[in-house]
Amino acid sequence: MRRETFYQESDNSFDRSSIHHLRHLTYEERLRKLRLQKLSERRERGDMIQMFKFVRGYNKF
Repeated sequence: MRRETFYQESDNSFDRSSIHHLRHLTYEERLRKLRLQKLSERRERGDMIQMFKFVRGYNKF
């Protein structure tokens, strides 16, 4: 199983020090506490949005 890394997006409004207490939790537990999706799920959603735009003609390649 590929290990996904935990990262914080630059547009998040909270400070990194506020999540310091989550360091001991697993990746899945941190995501659940922060109400975030896995990286693979975010990528899949982005792919579906891009495909929708392509099919509907919103993107010109």
